[in-house]
Amino acid sequence: MIEHISASRSHHIADAQLKRGCRRARYKFNLLSLTRHQVVTSCRLLSVLDVGYARNGGPSVEISPISPRRPANVEPDVYEPAADLRRIGGVVRRQFKLAAMGAGLAALLALLFLYFVQPLYLSSVKILLDVNQNQLLASSQSSPTPQSATTAEDFVATQMAVIGSEVVAGRVARSLGLTYNPETERLSSQPASEKDTRLTTAPPAETTDPVDPAVVHALNRALSVFRVEKSMVIEIDVTDPDPALAEAMASAYGQAYLDDQLGARYESARNAATWLENRIVRLRNQSLEANAEVETFRKQNNLVATDGRLLSDQQLQQLNDRLSEARSNLTRATARETVFSNAVDTRNIDSILSQITSMSGITPDAPILSLRNDYLGANERYREVSARWGAENDQARAIRAEVDRLANQILGEAARLRDGLAGDVRVARSEVDAITNSVASTTSQFQADNSTLVQLRNLEQRATSYNALYLDYLTRYQEAVQQQTLSMTTGRQISNAQKANLPVFPRNKIVLALAVFLGAAFGAGAGVARELMDNSFRSGAAVERLGVPFLGYVARGSLGLDPSAKGRKIPAHGTVGMDGALEPVLAKTMIAVRMRRRDSCKVVGIVSLEPSAARSAITLLLARHEAARGRRVLLIDGDSAGHALTDLARAAFPPEAAFDAQQDQPTRRTAPLAEHLDFQATQDEPGGSLLTDLLSLDRLAAVRDRYDTVLVDLPPAEPISEASALAASFDAFVGVLEWGGTRTDHLRALLEANSNLRNRLAGAVVVVANPRRLKLYDREGARRLRDRAL
Repeated sequence: MIEHISASRSHHIADAQLKRGCRRARYKFNLLSLTRHQVVTSCRLLSVLDVGYARNGGPSVEISPISPRRPANVEPDVYEPAADLRRIGGVVRRQFKLAAMGAGLAALLALLFLYFVQPLYLSSVKILLDVNQNQLLASSQSSPTPQSATTAEDFVATQMAVIGSEVVAGRVARSLGLTYNPETERLSSQPASEKDTRLTTAPPAETTDPVDPAVVHALNRALSVFRVEKSMVIEIDVTDPDPALAEAMASAYGQAYLDDQLGARYESARNAATWLENRIVRLRNQSLEANAEVETFRKQNNLVATDGRLLSDQQLQQLNDRLSEARSNLTRATARETVFSNAVDTRNIDSILSQITSMSGITPDAPILSLRNDYLGANERYREVSARWGAENDQARAIRAEVDRLANQILGEAARLRDGLAGDVRVARSEVDAITNSVASTTSQFQADNSTLVQLRNLEQRATSYNALYLDYLTRYQEAVQQQTLSMTTGRQISNAQKANLPVFPRNKIVLALAVFLGAAFGAGAGVARELMDNSFRSGAAVERLGVPFLGYVARGSLGLDPSAKGRKIPAHGTVGMDGALEPVLAKTMIAVRMRRRDSCKVVGIVSLEPSAARSAITLLLARHEAARGRRVLLIDGDSAGHALTDLARAAFPPEAAFDAQQDQPTRRTAPLAEHLDFQATQDEPGGSLLTDLLSLDRLAAVRDRYDTVLVDLPPAEPISEASALAASFDAFVGVLEWGGTRTDHLRALLEANSNLRNRLAGAVVVVANPRRLKLYDREGARRLRDRAL
């Protein structure tokens, strides 16, 4: 057995050396990759090997204490989306009840709302604004149609306003006999005699009975008119608590709109026909008088006209046309003669030849055309010979002389052509002068008749306007007469009102679904807010995030304390007994303590952040755990204000055990509680702290010689407290954190303020955990806690 242990220890030492070698080689070893089970197993093995080997006289191995801080050479945590999903899933599981409560409460309120609210039923009709059937009446002033509107949108908006007017509402109220009840704020219909609602050539019967304004106001509240998308269809919706009344009002609105359109058209056509008839008689007489005046004036002044124009006027226009043409001919001849003369004067053969082709007076057998062809041929031969043999060649010189001779002949012919062009210019100028003299004489004759012509035109315009007005009014009169016998409106009903079976408000399914959704959302929001504000320790991961090793959970009630007892209050019947479910947590805690330092005696402080009876219970259980394994243990009650450990020890051990805390005066005698277990209570002295005196260097040296382990139940730790001040005197600390009670920021502030306590903190135990709610935060921890309880 010893050989096996020695071999295992040698193998472990080799592994430790290998790890140190890897660190020296700057290899990064991710300690976070080890599972919690591997860490615990390794710690237990180190503890067994060290204790067994030390008891057999072997040297102990120095193991550096675990620092709560992350080593500098360890890689940062790799982001894992699965971890975020797990955290989100945990929040959903924890706050599901709150979201369900919100959804249930919202559903209950929705049911109450649906029970007490008055349902509304909707009935609708659709009106098609048919503009094509009224094109015959498009030009009538008495019956405007959509073509006279600026746009189709304006016309539709106008008809929608007409439907919502008080006139149409009055027709509906009178047709249905509607009355308004102020108490119930509802409309009611009285039985009315049946009417023939078919369209006829006669106008709808008009009544002058006044309509209650309250009825009209109620109808306007129940009415909704809108355009169906971008079509020429108007939908009329009417809502009412009575589905039958809603159907009747929707039908009445559609018929009232059509009746109103027909009545307005008939009344407008009748008024227009009456006015037009009187106006036509006057226009006919005025038109006849104006035409007679025109004929009389023309006969008196001997004004002969054809096609409505005087002969002098027609002659003057013809002369002006001839004068414009002659001046154009003169301008063209002058320009042609000038350009051709410039070419001849400058001896520009190419320009002369190009202009000859456009002259209309040159015959095909003219000499200049043959000269042109000879010149172009000789010039082409000269370019070919000079390009091949050079310009100084004899043949090139001969050809060049021929070209020059032909050019001189062309210039001679061009001079004769120039004289011909100059003659054309003189002829054109003479023609312009002759026509100008004729225009002048004709103009003087026309001016003589100018005054009489102005008077004649005034008379003709007056007669023409009377004739046009007479014909226009006569046409409109005929149209107005036809409209009186035409039963046609600008719209027609394309759908009938139907009796609604289901209310349009409230929609039960939609209201319930919306209420459940909003309630669940509100509950989920409250749950998330509660989750964000919860800054206490709920899982071991929260402890490890602060760099503190997590040692395990202690369930509520497993310490033998009253669950209702909080703080420093210890119930009279509270007893702490050894529970098998706590054994793994106690063993793991002591393993973590031994890993901090390999001395023969260790002074361990049990610390919490608030007054806690669970801390004292954990201290007592650790002392009994160590004493049961044959180790000499000194248990010190360092909480002089609460004495919770003293009360628990008195209840856990037999009455014959001596407790110095029972004496009236403070004492420093140690009382044996059980085999290998001594107890010493600490009380405040008038001159100072007895705990400080007990943990002095001289006292610690004497204690280390007598005991293997010293467990001190410390008062609540704060950045400035007795536990923080004495941190350097301890070999290790064990933190006791209350599940859902201890705040994470308090522990973080304490660790940041006291480096001695941070470096000596072996780990933390989460106590008073609720097993049923723990599974919502740490399923694996809850499972192990449940397995230990079985």
